[in-house]
Amino acid sequence: MRITLNFTDFKHHFNLRRPDSFTSAGLWALWQYFEDVYPDMELDVIGIDCEFTEWESIEEYNLAYGSEHEHNWEVSNETIFIDIDGQRFIAQDW
Repeated sequence: MRITLNFTDFKHHFNLRRPDSFTSAGLWALWQYFEDVYPDMELDVIGIDCEFTEWESIEEYNLAYGSEHEHNWEVSNETIFIDIDGQRFIAQDW
């Protein structure tokens, strides 16, 4: 049996299982990404949380990965990159 979720449902499931992993804006960006790229995927909150991280800035990302990017969009050369607001972004962990 399958249930189609809207963004409110998606956000609710994250807030129940992983309330501190993504901001509301981050969840919206993830929702849009999955709707565009994987519209028929099954929701796996834990799997998504283990595979993606929301970053406050490129400096925070650089510190975690030992990289020296000047702009957050440069991360897209290494992994999946989802822009949130020009400063914050989500990247697939590698």
